[in-house]
Amino acid sequence: MNVLIVAPIFAPDKSVGAVRMSSLSAYLVDKGISLYVLTNKKQNVDNTIHGIVEIREIVEAKGGGLIKRRQNFGNNQKKYSLEFISWCSCTKFDVVIVSGGPFYTFQIAEEAKRLGIPCILDFRDPWILDIREFSDYFSPKKNLLKLIQLRAESSAVKAATAIVTVTETWKEKYCKHYKKFKEKFVLIENGYDDRLLKTIDLPNTENSGFTVGVFGKIFYYTKNYSMVFLSALKSYDKDLSVLQIGDREADTDKLIKKIKLSPEIIKSTGFVDYVDGIKLLNGVDAFLIIDARKGAIGTKIYDYIYLNKPIIFVGPRNTVIANMVSKFENGFVCSSEDEVINAFNEIIENKKSYLALETRPESFCRSRQNDKWLDLIEKIIKT
Repeated sequence: MNVLIVAPIFAPDKSVGAVRMSSLSAYLVDKGISLYVLTNKKQNVDNTIHGIVEIREIVEAKGGGLIKRRQNFGNNQKKYSLEFISWCSCTKFDVVIVSGGPFYTFQIAEEAKRLGIPCILDFRDPWILDIREFSDYFSPKKNLLKLIQLRAESSAVKAATAIVTVTETWKEKYCKHYKKFKEKFVLIENGYDDRLLKTIDLPNTENSGFTVGVFGKIFYYTKNYSMVFLSALKSYDKDLSVLQIGDREADTDKLIKKIKLSPEIIKSTGFVDYVDGIKLLNGVDAFLIIDARKGAIGTKIYDYIYLNKPIIFVGPRNTVIANMVSKFENGFVCSSEDEVINAFNEIIENKKSYLALETRPESFCRSRQNDKWLDLIEKIIKT
């Protein structure tokens, strides 16, 4: 079986966006599938996934501004489509998986249909339906860009054989938006990478103070609830700090200055690879997620569940993350400054050291989701 994965962000890229398809690729190679990858040009030529038959790279056009972004989207779309067509002329693919964002690769669904190759679109993030906060509805720039790209998304959905989303809410939203094609949509979630973590050693650690850990971005998804969390930090009268495993965001120090906190209250490690990041994360007392998106769930929550320590979610209720966190014994959903402070007190004063006594973390691992990928691939090929 020959499978082509098209993913601009892919190993050895270190961002969270690379994890989903990189994990699937390693899984498919282990299953004896002949795997090919079309991705963006990498600075690091050392591919971390062994056994891939061939990798081809595209030099991505970049640039800011609405007009420039639109031009670059079209240029990248053309580059990927031409390379895909060229590759198909010399290699027979049984199925192609196109994962985004970025979404300039999704036109390949139309080319694949024309060539008679089954195509699976993977909405790792939503495209046109990506709404982070209520203010997004009133952003002329964002709305214009979405209007321009609506036709591209619709054409890709129409041409695809199957379409994967990562949360039930997003699946429902897409099925409602594309009622005619709702039978194409499939749910395959994310998870912690059990393949990489199966040999990891996590020693018990003790901190002098109370440390809240974050894997990846802290404030990126919502300024409103970021300020709620920072206000709680300012009002809290006990020794508490935040450890961010990852690069410090551009707005972090601006937000901290605005609330008149010391920049040292948040320590950012800079980039750390996944396994070492998990080891560092294991040393904190509780985990943090700040997000306002209704249907998103991200990836960090699965790593938090694996490590089995209390989770503090700061954001609106009735979201996918809020509902998931609230199911655990020591999962705290906070929408106000007082609720964040109450969560701190509950964890510290009652010495809450676990998320739940029985978390069954194996049900949240990537290998289970990759099993679903393989089932979908085989079903499509047999049809």
